[in-house]
Amino acid sequence: MGADVLPQVVNFTVMVGFLGFFGRKPFKTFLAARSEEIKKLIDEAEKESKDVIAQFTKAQENSTHQEAHARQLREDAKATLERHREKTLEAAKLESTRIVKDGELLGQGELQKKKEALQKEICERSVTLAEKYLSDQLEGKDKEKLVSEYITLVGHGKG
Repeated sequence: MGADVLPQVVNFTVMVGFLGFFGRKPFKTFLAARSEEIKKLIDEAEKESKDVIAQFTKAQENSTHQEAHARQLREDAKATLERHREKTLEAAKLESTRIVKDGELLGQGELQKKKEALQKEICERSVTLAEKYLSDQLEGKDKEKLVSEYITLVGHGKG
């Protein structure tokens, strides 16, 4: 085994030397290019990371602004609704007051009509009763005298 190993060791050494002599420059060039490529990728990743962070920060600010705006809109809507409710209640109170007054006026008008109708009926019945009484109690001469006095009164009233 000793004799077989020596040619393999020599062969291996020559091969390493050959690769070292001829392969060092391309290997260094490959490693340098790969290192440069990795640096570029890292730089791009850092740049993208910064951009993403900036966009995230901007999105958070926009979100905060939108939330504040939405809160303000809700508060404005509540205030508007409250004002509308108060105006509606005030209008309803005024309308109910107007309806009550109109009802009172209508009731007073109806009451006045009923009073007038009652007075007219009383007058008519009084006249009817007076006619009956006078026709039963008065004689012809007295009736003629009353009629002439009445005509005289009515005549003076017109003149």
